Amino acid sequence: LRAASSRTACVFEGPTFGVWLKRDCVVDGVAYGKQGVGDWTVLPDFTQTQPLNPFSLLEPSDVTYLGEAERDGHRVHELAVAKWLGGELEAEGLSRIELLGSEFAMFVSTRGIPVEAILDFSISAYAAGFARPFRFDYHVVYRFSDVGKPIQIRAPF
Repeated sequence: LRAASSRTACVFEGPTFGVWLKRDCVVDGVAYGKQGVGDWTVLPDFTQTQPLNPFSLLEPSDVTYLGEAERDGHRVHELAVAKWLGGELEAEGLSRIELLGSEFAMFVSTRGIPVEAILDFSISAYAAGFARPFRFDYHVVYRFSDVGKPIQIRAPF
């Protein structure tokens, strides 16, 4: 995979409560970020939390067929994976990172070609100076087109 995009919601629990919304995308190894309705910026110190390539640790035995589904008006087949698709959980500035849950759904054409995949997962982690953990909820959408053909991906700015 050459590009992935994610939306992250961080729920602050403890002395301050709130929700922080952030979007990230990685294109050809360069990370870009956007907070709220702000502008896209390059993230030179970006650490990848969600798996950029969700298929790298996937084994055929991990996949369960759920049946037919419809995506964007097309008939597809839905597959599910119950195991965590990423490697070790690491994020700069956070410690005691714990995976709270993970769901991965794949949608493939009738020929078995990936069309879309959705990864939802939550982690809990501690940040320096805070006694209670933060919860991060990730919603990552992988969209596939022209599978097997060369593509050109543009950065967000």
